[in-house]
Amino acid sequence: MISFDRKIQSRQICVHGVSARLDCADPQIIDWFEFDFRGFLTSGLSDRADVRITVHVEPPPESSIPALDEIMHTPHFVTFERGPIRYVDYQGEALAIYDYESEAGQIYAQNPEIAYERLYLTILSRLGEKLDYRGLHRVHSLAISCQDFACLFLIPQGGGKTTLALRLLDDPRLMLLSEDTPFINRRGEVFPFPFRLGVTNGEHTELIPDRFKRIVERKVGGFKTLVDLDYFKGKIASKPVRNRYLFCGRWTTAESPRLIKISKLSALKYLVRDCLLGLGLPQVIEFFLRSGFRDCAQKGFIALSRLAASLALLSCSRAYQLYLCKDRDKNAELILSFLERDSSPGKLIEGRVPGWQR
Repeated sequence: MISFDRKIQSRQICVHGVSARLDCADPQIIDWFEFDFRGFLTSGLSDRADVRITVHVEPPPESSIPALDEIMHTPHFVTFERGPIRYVDYQGEALAIYDYESEAGQIYAQNPEIAYERLYLTILSRLGEKLDYRGLHRVHSLAISCQDFACLFLIPQGGGKTTLALRLLDDPRLMLLSEDTPFINRRGEVFPFPFRLGVTNGEHTELIPDRFKRIVERKVGGFKTLVDLDYFKGKIASKPVRNRYLFCGRWTTAESPRLIKISKLSALKYLVRDCLLGLGLPQVIEFFLRSGFRDCAQKGFIALSRLAASLALLSCSRAYQLYLCKDRDKNAELILSFLERDSSPGKLIEGRVPGWQR
């Protein structure tokens, strides 16, 4: 998988029919890319990949941004634009140049970790938008497959989705669809997006062999332990399944978790947050939001399609408020007890589950 230059290596991934290609001469960037996107690597390369990014682990070249006025400014970046070309300056630490017409970009950063972070987020953002147009929409959620149906756990960022996933996957009947961003469509189906698992401060990863782990230091919130998908061989779902349960997570100071059945209207606000608005998703607004009427119309189409997919998901799901306590094992035990009583489609003996309330 070597490309046109001996010093440059190329890797390509494909996610539900949308491809992205990386070209980079830094072996560390290549290793990190393979670790994170292992489940989507393809054996061949294409110059016609839907998204193509070249990463340069070096300072941005002088005069890389022409004389332009900013169009977007946050504490973390400043964005400039000329026609289809967008320039994003990340406080001098990195520079991204992206051509929307050719869907090709250049990323410059002297620090490999910063360069890779920009690559990782840019690829997820561009792939996510392209899949939006195809009617596949990401949800900020944990998704588990249980035999012939899916369960979505709409838990806010930092709410313990990954540690809950690690505990649930101990059950032989359950498989992982996605730890953080599954896709849904307008038929109420959940599509797998298996990704390396990111566990805050390495909680419950002590028994996982080091060869399956990578530690990432963060500017805020300690560190994350990333767990390679290879550790979960045989536990990763490969096909979409129809959703049956929607667990809307909230925290409680009580000693034990509990489940309360709620209306679909009550559950809709969680899908508005986690799918329609996409809070917590790696959308990367500096690339997702563009100027002009055409982009407003396109984003309006995406919003309507996300809403339609959310309503389709609600129509085939039973919604529950899941109150999570500090004891992660108790949280998992409640879910497992709940699912054990679903011995046949549509026949759940809800009243016999400890912690369940009507």
